[in-house]
Amino acid sequence: MRNDACIVLLVGCLASMAAPSALAHHGEGATTTGKQPIVWQGTIARVSWDGPHVMYLVDVANAAGQSQRWQVLGGSPSRLRTRGISQRTLRAGLAVTVAGYLNPLSRIVTPVYLALSGGPKFYVGYVSSDTGFALPAAASMP
Repeated sequence: MRNDACIVLLVGCLASMAAPSALAHHGEGATTTGKQPIVWQGTIARVSWDGPHVMYLVDVANAAGQSQRWQVLGGSPSRLRTRGISQRTLRAGLAVTVAGYLNPLSRIVTPVYLALSGGPKFYVGYVSSDTGFALPAAASMP
């Protein structure tokens, strides 16, 4: 009986240590509000396949024609691979169209679609379906 109590205590301690890192990883400031849908065309400046999410930086021209760099928070490497995206597909220098949701406070975009210039369009959303996502009529830079 004593060993069972130790195992339960150990599992509880391990679970409580994992909870703060999960909250930090998906904290409110790191996610999008879901209220500002965007469609932007730009060029991938850098891609990182490290960590729990694929992150890429996209240079997008604002209304004045000046380039602004935005961080795009992609799905996990395994999720993107199952949707046909690999390190050969998503790399620096590619012209892309990103459709998703913008969080102007953190300058992070959560993509729903990613289209390669002259190539295929990929569904890269976090949910299993894109129902409810409507492309905006026009994209405006904040």
